Amino acid sequence: MPISVPPTAGPGGPFHPAPTSHSLLPLTPFSCKILFLFVFFTLGYSRRKAITISQGDSIHHPHHGIGLVQSIRKRSFSGPDGPRYAKLFFAREDMVMLVSEDELSGMVRKPIQKTAAERVLDHIKNWSGSVSEQWKVRANAQQKKLDDGDPFALAEVYKTLAVRQVQDSLSSADRRQLSQSEECLAEELAVALKQPKRKVCRLMEQAARN
Repeated sequence: MPISVPPTAGPGGPFHPAPTSHSLLPLTPFSCKILFLFVFFTLGYSRRKAITISQGDSIHHPHHGIGLVQSIRKRSFSGPDGPRYAKLFFAREDMVMLVSEDELSGMVRKPIQKTAAERVLDHIKNWSGSVSEQWKVRANAQQKKLDDGDPFALAEVYKTLAVRQVQDSLSSADRRQLSQSEECLAEELAVALKQPKRKVCRLMEQAARN
């Protein structure tokens, strides 16, 4: 049975009900600021798209890569009123993870498809953003992109460090982040393009050189 994963809850969302008429603040500069933030985050919440996950679906985790939903069901430890849990298997690390359906939306996403994968390769080729020359500042900025798991952000990390590797020596943090971005990106692109991972790595290298 599929589960519909709601967007991450925020002010005005299901876990933070909107204020009632009995709890409205007086119109002071401070309360106007609070009201603005409430409306901003509520509208942001409503624009986020929920994802539906079923047993047998593929999913993507920013640190563990492509995974498979092996089952979705209640667990004995969650009690009769507890949430259902999705059992996720990640082949790259031969790892199983149990995630409650309440936490799925903030943890996994659907893998990209072929059209998006081709756009990611184009992004590697065309992206020319600048990064800090200070390794610690650069590493922190790159790590945020790696933790986010967005394929276009991963492409930027990969392109930056692949070019830097040719032009200059890499720090230990740079080498680790280059390896992580290449591994995660190549795995997802290989699935989307239906190509061997080795071939996808060559395509990424060619794109980074252009």
